[in-house]
Amino acid sequence: GGETVQGVVIEDPYRGLEAKDSPGTRAWEQAQMAFTRSTLAQVPGRDDVKAKLAAFAKVDTREVPVVRGKRLFFLARRAEQQQPVLTMRESAEGADVALVDPNPKSEKHTISVVLLDVSADGTQLLYGLREGGEDETDVHLLDVATRQELPGGLPKGRYLGLALAPDKHTIWYARQEKIGGRIRTHQVGED
Repeated sequence: GGETVQGVVIEDPYRGLEAKDSPGTRAWEQAQMAFTRSTLAQVPGRDDVKAKLAAFAKVDTREVPVVRGKRLFFLARRAEQQQPVLTMRESAEGADVALVDPNPKSEKHTISVVLLDVSADGTQLLYGLREGGEDETDVHLLDVATRQELPGGLPKGRYLGLALAPDKHTIWYARQEKIGGRIRTHQVGED
């Protein structure tokens, strides 16, 4: 069905797909994947192209770093890794130090890490973990020197932006909620 917006009927046959966990949505996704696989299976030389593309993808990658003091923070992926690792260097010439490696966190390597923010002095950082590329992120706070997670992360949600305040006791965040995007604060150490 459709809805009327300012007197105009707008048809949206895909509106039901917004309920991503509903049986109807799952069945639709499975049917689409089956159709896609059957269509791609008929492409001549597909296996050769797939092998060549896979070989090109097997390279080391490194994102542009976030610099705080002398420390550099970035995501890096070695050619043999499925997911990038949250990495740090103590200086531009320093060795790479893995801070958060999501690769062992799931058997199929479907968990990814994202760098969200780093304190101005480079001693604490906010990072997120996502399952399977979903929009929702679990937010964690890390003590960089000890490599220990600090209390004060945020529950899984669809965050639009996060920032660790200069006092390192407050997280500012924007999260998508049913009533729209809202900016809130969270005190580190609270549940």
